[in-house]
Amino acid sequence: LEAIERLQLDSGGRSNSAGAKRVILDRAALLDRVGGDMQLLGEITGLLLRECGPLFARAREAMENGNSGGFVHEVHTLCGMFRSLSAVAAQETAGRLEELDLMENREKVQEAYGLLERETQALKDELGALAAETAVSSEPM
Repeated sequence: LEAIERLQLDSGGRSNSAGAKRVILDRAALLDRVGGDMQLLGEITGLLLRECGPLFARAREAMENGNSGGFVHEVHTLCGMFRSLSAVAAQETAGRLEELDLMENREKVQEAYGLLERETQALKDELGALAAETAVSSEPM
């Protein structure tokens, strides 16, 4: 399992096998979660993504200061946020990051944290695309 985890971290979270792709956003689950209400979806994603920056900043500060408890708390909060957004890849990475011991696995923690930042950016891009698609599809013809 550790070898597989290292391969995922080394490849930026992407599987090395052809055709395999990590799911960034489960659009169907997210739309189901809000009952198809695009206005509600926009409000929820906007709120959660605004909170994302401060959570990452506090997690980074805790990581740099060796504050394991603070780090786990912030990453756990991010994990819950990603679960609410049906952000599969980020949620999985945050879950793995929660399980790593900051003091014993500092290098792995830093690698996983960097991966989580990249996956969060991909999530933001995906949510932006979803918002654009739904805005276009809801315009009158």
